Amino acid sequence: MKWRTLVLSMTTVAVLGLCATQADAHVQKTTWILQGNASFSSSSGDLYGDDAITTITLAPTIHYAIIDKLAIGGTLNFGSSSQGDFSSSSFMLGPSMRYFFGGDQEKHMGGINPYVGGGIMLRSESFDDGNPATNEETQSGSAIQLLGGVAFYLSNTVALTPELSVNLESMEGESGTTIMLGVGLAGFLH
Repeated sequence: MKWRTLVLSMTTVAVLGLCATQADAHVQKTTWILQGNASFSSSSGDLYGDDAITTITLAPTIHYAIIDKLAIGGTLNFGSSSQGDFSSSSFMLGPSMRYFFGGDQEKHMGGINPYVGGGIMLRSESFDDGNPATNEETQSGSAIQLLGGVAFYLSNTVALTPELSVNLESMEGESGTTIMLGVGLAGFLH
């Protein structure tokens, strides 16, 4: 089931990217890309008991285009979740890359530019069960992040960037998959 969801998610992003008729390359060699994404989720219902689960994630990135359309850099990822007295916070850091599709024309307001990317992250997560008699627990691990998105240009240098990402995570002998949909802003410095 997890692989089916992963394949379906990545296929959806690829199809949206290929259907983009105004996909022009705006990421040229020596372009700096400063991006920040945010996501929020709230889960409630019988499945989650009496308390809803609230999760907030912030992910700033910086990339540098080493050639036209291909940028390398780094990603930070901060996350916070809570459910009743239980809370957790996570921090991920690692190298990442982005590849932008499209032709060689200049961008203009209203243009779009699909992209894919990925990264390898080191991860640390702290858990607190809300009981003062127990200590906060911290675990470490790693994650591989695969993502796809589309840059919708608001101007020649600023874009709205919805993204779909899949994190393949491993922490102290256990593994899991997280699928996130987020939105952010990106600045392109030429």
